[in-house]
Amino acid sequence: MNGIPAEIVEIKQLDVPLGHISQRTEPGYLLSDGMVLLESEKDDADFYIGGVNMKGMYLRTPARYEPVKNEAGEICAFRCMSEYLHFFSGAEQELIFQYGKNTKDELLKDLTAALPSFRESPEIWHLFCGTMEKARLIPDGKFPRFLADIQAVYQERHKQEIQQPAKEKRGFEK
Repeated sequence: MNGIPAEIVEIKQLDVPLGHISQRTEPGYLLSDGMVLLESEKDDADFYIGGVNMKGMYLRTPARYEPVKNEAGEICAFRCMSEYLHFFSGAEQELIFQYGKNTKDELLKDLTAALPSFRESPEIWHLFCGTMEKARLIPDGKFPRFLADIQAVYQERHKQEIQQPAKEKRGFEK
């Protein structure tokens, strides 16, 4: 969604020192906002789970981050995602990406309209209903940012999925 700026956070340090007694370095990132992102700590939608480093211990938070990559495909910063993102599963986020184009009301209307066609598929029915329940709980003033984050990330991910086979194919032909 255009017009809603992303919250981009710079990388302060690569790799993260952890361990209170036996100290070690873990692959990850220390961000300029103080959050710690570990390569080993991602959710089911492949977002980095933010954490804080307390005396060498990693403590998870609800914060979610998406890597921002440069032209060479290297991670150069992170997008701090909406505070409501962690309430939604990866499948629910994909559903919002597919149906959520402008507003919360339009998303709920479109999901409700699609429900009758899924009566014979309880899994999809529950996915739609659960997504609608959770979306209703996001305050109206916070929903545009939530939707903008999901749209931006999943558009970029789908673009990369499309480009990846083309890159592999070009490499194969050489």
